[in-house]
Amino acid sequence: MAQMQTNCTIRRNKDYFSMLSKRKRTSYLLLISLLTAFILTSLAPVSIAYAADQAQQNAAKNANPVPKKQGLIVYNDVKHQATARVIWNLTGHFNIDARIMSQDQVTAEALEGINYLFAISERGEADFAKLRALAEPFSIRMMWVGGDTGTIGMQKMNIIDATYMGQKHPMRNHMIAPISPPSTSEVQITASNGNDVYPLGYSDDREWGFASTQLLDKIGLIFADWLHLFFGEPHIQGHEAFIRIEDVSPTTDPDKLKAIADLLSERDIPFMIATIPLYVNPDTGKKMSLRDQPKVVEALQYAVAHGASIVMHGYTHQYYQSETGEGFEFWDAENDQPVPNEELYTEEKLERGIALLMDLGLYPLAFEPPHYTMSQRGYQIANRYFSTMVASVQLTDSTYAISQAIPYRSRYQSDGMNIIPETLGYVEEDPGHVPLMLTRMNDLKIVRDSLFSAFYHTTISIDLLRELVDGLQKQHVSFIDLKKESHSVRTDFASIQLNDGQIIPKITNQDKFEIASESGTHKPSSQPKWLTNFSFFFTWGIAIVVGIFILLFILFMILLKKRKKYRLFQEEDSSNDR
Repeated sequence: MAQMQTNCTIRRNKDYFSMLSKRKRTSYLLLISLLTAFILTSLAPVSIAYAADQAQQNAAKNANPVPKKQGLIVYNDVKHQATARVIWNLTGHFNIDARIMSQDQVTAEALEGINYLFAISERGEADFAKLRALAEPFSIRMMWVGGDTGTIGMQKMNIIDATYMGQKHPMRNHMIAPISPPSTSEVQITASNGNDVYPLGYSDDREWGFASTQLLDKIGLIFADWLHLFFGEPHIQGHEAFIRIEDVSPTTDPDKLKAIADLLSERDIPFMIATIPLYVNPDTGKKMSLRDQPKVVEALQYAVAHGASIVMHGYTHQYYQSETGEGFEFWDAENDQPVPNEELYTEEKLERGIALLMDLGLYPLAFEPPHYTMSQRGYQIANRYFSTMVASVQLTDSTYAISQAIPYRSRYQSDGMNIIPETLGYVEEDPGHVPLMLTRMNDLKIVRDSLFSAFYHTTISIDLLRELVDGLQKQHVSFIDLKKESHSVRTDFASIQLNDGQIIPKITNQDKFEIASESGTHKPSSQPKWLTNFSFFFTWGIAIVVGIFILLFILFMILLKKRKKYRLFQEEDSSNDR
């Protein structure tokens, strides 16, 4: 009987410990599940933001996976530096990394790894022979740009038309130099003075030639398209377009801006707004920020909701004693030279403009220098902040008077900044001006993938904008929507990214941001700094607490199991003793 009682006691103890273990295990597992769910919920926004950042970085890394070929542009005279820069800007449209060098710097070592060589000279064979000898050991395709006026009796000729791809194009006030294509070459472009026909462009396997250094007019469009053949990159025939609403500042009429947005939205046309955050009038001492004009800000936000993308058009669009919208900003036009203390000056202007716009919930996706003027160094500084520039390009630091309207999208070779060029000019109040702009499109069609792009001021009749839109839509163009592309803005206090058409602003240093924007009243990030810090420490605090609980739970289970075994052994020992 005693043995039976002992056995019953042991079974009851076993059942008790078994039940106790299951209950505690269930409780702890339930607690851990709840805490784990809470942590995952807390970490979700962080994970999503991290994934978005990674996607942007991977997209940037894989944007052009094909290795770039190397190009070298050589000039023999300082007067041809601008021509070298024109070609350099055009090569950015292709999968080419190019650099510029004067001919006296060219050595055999400099030609190693070069796939394409442009030699700019009007002295012809005298210069070409030297470069040809240096390039002979390498597999380099060469183009001689300029022809030969160095030979006695060889003079430039005035032409009235040029024929390319079977199409004759009228020319005005254009001179070409004589060239002598090799017997094995094919003359692909010809020019005429009305009586005689001359070779303008020829091609061979390794040696090409173009008989003009004048590349900023219609003949330059022929050259720009011909580069598709030279580089062996055919590109698809088709044209993009954009309309940019220009010089929108705190003084802009908000009702007119909304009317423009309605017009373009009804046509399903995305557009750009070149925005100036701060108005300055030195004569009166008046300064007016967009922050002071909430109706203009509301109109800008309305426009963005109806298809607009913000392009930062400088910070004040003025310099010295000029008024906003009239003066320059990143170029000293009075002395025709770069601005003094250019680096610090440009950085401050760009940072203040970006911060002020972001503070108002307006997120610029690209940059446009006022009057398209900026030094070559200035472009490099701007690219630290903006991945994209919407503008024509100033060609030299010696004067702002020479600029290039690149006919197609390009890339600034020194730093990789994307260039979306303006090609048609601006709408003037003259009723006959829009038809002239549309006629310019016929010239641009020489280039198979050129842009048709123009800008319009809000002070001009909206009927003229409607006329421009009608003309562009008849061309069946594809309108550029910056929000659907890959553009970014970055500073050391904030960034703007695009992810699947969504603008993602982020403040990385709230104090610097508030100083740059001159206001701490609005925080455009998804959550303010204190909440970001709280979320960070709270999340990691919870993670640590849960980690400790899990560790304690494991230790508890181990100890419980050992205690259970110990008591069972005690019961068995007691039973044996009896």
